[in-house]
Formats: sequence, structure tokens, C-alpha cells
Amino acid sequence: MGRREVSFYIYTLVIFACSFGIASLGLNLQYGLTGTLNFAYVLFFALGAYIGGMVALGSQNAPIAQSLGEQFAFGLSLSLPYPLGPLAAALAGALLAAVVGLVLKRSLRDDFGALATVAIFLVAYTLAGSYTPAVNGYDGIAGIPSPFGDENTLLYVFVAVGWLALSYIIAAALSNSPYGRRMRAIREHPEAAEALGKPIFRTRMTVFILSNAMAALAGAVLVAFVSAWSPLSWQFPETLVFFSAVIVGGRGNNLGAVLGAMLIGVALQQAVLFLPAIPAAPTLIPALQWVITGVITIMFLWWRPSGLLPERKTNWRSLQPWSVRLGALRLGARSKPQ
Repeated sequence: MGRREVSFYIYTLVIFACSFGIASLGLNLQYGLTGTLNFAYVLFFALGAYIGGMVALGSQNAPIAQSLGEQFAFGLSLSLPYPLGPLAAALAGALLAAVVGLVLKRSLRDDFGALATVAIFLVAYTLAGSYTPAVNGYDGIAGIPSPFGDENTLLYVFVAVGWLALSYIIAAALSNSPYGRRMRAIREHPEAAEALGKPIFRTRMTVFILSNAMAALAGAVLVAFVSAWSPLSWQFPETLVFFSAVIVGGRGNNLGAVLGAMLIGVALQQAVLFLPAIPAAPTLIPALQWVITGVITIMFLWWRPSGLLPERKTNWRSLQPWSVRLGALRLGARSKPQ
């Protein structure tokens, strides 16, 4: 393997790590901090990849799409300059999350809602594969051009890192604010939070929409590099990778979510591929990716449920406004005996 091939392989790992890191940050907000289970999370990741890919291609009348015989977006032209493609993907993920959340979260309990997301995924997966005018069926979309050209891969690496940094800033600002305290209260004791007047449904919906928009953004970041997307890219076990990343990295810890994405979504998945092939069982090595991921997740749930980077206790007193803190200091000074 030459120097150029090694550099491209490293770029590939970095972009995959950034994409999975963004998605894991979103799931950490949804599952790690708010306690909402969503087994259709990869659906939003796939939606962002489809939107990002279709926007880059423009329409099915584009030369690349015509040469491949692709049909998608019902014949509409969606051509937008970068970075409006990823932003459109995030908006599409937020809109779909709003519809799904309104249908599921108000009328169903958390456990039933989680099972319903499985049904939603199966319906969406079947429609995406069977109805060709939507996203070109099981063949998917291919020939997606790179936003900066094939020779500027390093530039796109910096762009992907920038998307990850922006997502981390948003997630950290939200989780380290008083709103994050409300999210944790709903996760731990929803009945107590509701008794204190906290809007549980509105909080869960807000986080649900934001986190799924981040998942769609992650899909758009990835598809601009891999240049193709099909139903084979977002099968149901893919959701396990994101949940494993959050659990292994540290549920409720944003830095842990990114670390888990790098370890589970990139390092582990790639390390298994370096195992020697077994001619008698050619599908064993790819299957080991899921076996090892599942075993590691179970081990962490059993022996270290807090993950590699446990959720840190936040000094909520420091998040109070200065006027409240100054008033408390004055009250304490007045109450001291003379």
C-alpha cells in the first residue's frame, strides 16, 4: 500500500469518525440525557444521507443520474450549493422527527413508543426499497459528486471535523445548561419532574427533534464522501452501533459519546476486517462485527454501565444567573449572627 493509499485510508477513518460522532452526540441527547428510546434512529441517519445525496446530484435528469438510470425525488430538482445540502438534510430529519414524535410520544408510553419505532423503521425500509420513484428502490443512489472535487479530500476532512465540532458545541451547551438539568430530571424521575411543573412532553419533543436532526446531518456528512447510498447501508442492526457507542463511551457524557463512536463505529468495525478470511465461511468475518459489538455492549452493561467516561456531576449552582447567586449571598450574610 502506497503513501497515497494510506493517506486516503486515514481520511476515510476520520470522516467516518466525524459522521458517527455527530450521530452519537444526537443519540446521547435523546437516550443518554433524556432517556428516550428510539430504535429507528438509523432511519433519520439514512434520510439525511438520501437528502444530501439527492441535493448533490440535482435531479434524475442530471448526466450522472441518467447514465446510471436512477429515479429519485419523484423527478424534482433539488440542486443546492454546499453546505445547504447538509442543512436541508438536518431540516428534513427535524420535520420527520416532529411527525413521528407527535404520533408516538403523546399517546404511547415509553416502552410501547420504542416498539413502535421498530415498526416505523420496517415500514420506511420496505417503502424505500420497493417504491422506486422515491429513492431509486433497492439500487439506491450512486455517483454522488464530492462537494469539493475528488482531489480535495483533505479539505472535506476539515469540513467534516468542523461539523463535528459544531455539533459538540451545541450538545455541550444544551446538556450543561439548566435545560440539561430538566432533561436529566425527566430521565431519572419523570413523575417527580411532572409534579414540579416541568413540561415533559415538550422537553422530550424538543430533544427528539434536535437529536434526529443531528442524525440526518451525520448521514449527509457521510454520503458526500462515500458517494453512494442504498437500503443495504442502513439496515436495522446499524442502530446497535450508535447505542453501543453511547453505552461504551459513557451515557450522558458528550465526550464519551464521541469516544464511543470512534471505538465502536470505526476502530472495532475496521479491526474485524483485518482478521484472516475463512474460505469455508466467507460471511463469518462480516458477521463477527455485530457479534463482537453485541458482546462488548453486554459486558459494559453488566460490569461498567457508566461507560468509559461516566457522566460527570454538574455544579448546577454555577449555572444560576448572577442576580440569583448574588441575592443568595446577601441573604446568607444577613442571616449570620451579629
